[in-house]
Formats: sequence, C-alpha cells, structure tokens
Amino acid sequence: MRLPLLVVLAVAASPLPATAQLSVRLGAGATLGHSLVSQATLYDDVVSLKTGTAPTVVVGLGYPISPTYRLVAEARVASSTMTATSNAGSNDLGTLRTVTVALLAEGPLPYHLRFHVGGGMIKYSPSEA
Repeated sequence: MRLPLLVVLAVAASPLPATAQLSVRLGAGATLGHSLVSQATLYDDVVSLKTGTAPTVVVGLGYPISPTYRLVAEARVASSTMTATSNAGSNDLGTLRTVTVALLAEGPLPYHLRFHVGGGMIKYSPSEA
C-alpha cells in the first residue's frame, strides 16, 4: 500500500525527538589575516610578512552521547595569500593553507546557553613558493 505524499511530508516535518542520530554542520566564512612577522631585520633589510583574508570552509559531525551532551568532530580549511614586504618592495609568496581538526564535547549551560570544550591540531601548509 502506498502512502499519500501529504502523509509522508507531514511525518517528515513533525517534531519527533531523534536523540541518537548523527548531526552534520556545514559552514563557510572568512578568516581575517594579520601580520605574521612585523619589521624583522634580515640581512640588513627590514621584512614584514602578512596573510590576506582567507575563505574558510567548516564541516562538523556531532554524535549524542546522552540526551543533552554531544561529541563533535570538526574540520576547517582556510587558504589565503602571503605577501612579504621589504625595502626592495613587495613580493607575493603564494598561498598559505590552514587545516584545523578538533574534537569537542558540547552540553547545556543555564539560560539556554551551551558550552564547547575540547582540543585539536592546526596544520599550516605553505605553497612551494
């Protein structure tokens, strides 16, 4: 027996609790750049190294470990330009890709707030230039 499309949509849209399911979070944004090195002296030359604004992509997977607490694995990738400025002028050094991986625990706080606590690692991958 086939269910009418309206019944299937009503069940899919109903607010049924589903506490034992994997959640997926996707995000996009920008990471602002800053000076990595500011006015360092290198072989009688003053050098500054800056990164640009990096487009960032985020993927997170959450798994409930109890009705109110979750474990979250999150990965972020950002890629920006690097520029070196010295007395001789400005040089483009290629791109700097940053990959961040974190494992977090998430839970409730008073006043409908939530906490995240955890740790992870950051990997910097400069281009060959």
